Amino acid sequence: TLTTAVRIGCPLLSALAPCGECGVRMVDVYGDHVLMCPNGPGQIMRHDWLVRSIAEGLRHAATRPSVVEPTLFLEGKSHPDILCPVWEGRLDVSFDAAVTCPLQDKYVGLFSTVPLFAAEDYADSALSR
Repeated sequence: TLTTAVRIGCPLLSALAPCGECGVRMVDVYGDHVLMCPNGPGQIMRHDWLVRSIAEGLRHAATRPSVVEPTLFLEGKSHPDILCPVWEGRLDVSFDAAVTCPLQDKYVGLFSTVPLFAAEDYADSALSR
């Protein structure tokens, strides 16, 4: 299957090809760009899977209710991916999940020398919003 081929590093294409989503980048024979293309579904699908997995884990392991993508927040403000109402101490707890890719142009060169560079850069930019 396609998933197996990607995981074990098999070439998916016989030659470079333009990205069908953004039209800007070339997709290499391994299809790496497809996973991180900002116009493609890859990042959104991985994010949604991550959010559902965390919420399911909270419901089962922590025996806590959780709300995925709650909408009861201030208009125009970003909302958390997961809300756990009335956590310990009667406070609500919210979580935000992010999918980063060290193959983005702004991370290439740094991700191989600085541990967690892509994740920490995202966290810094999210906190500044």
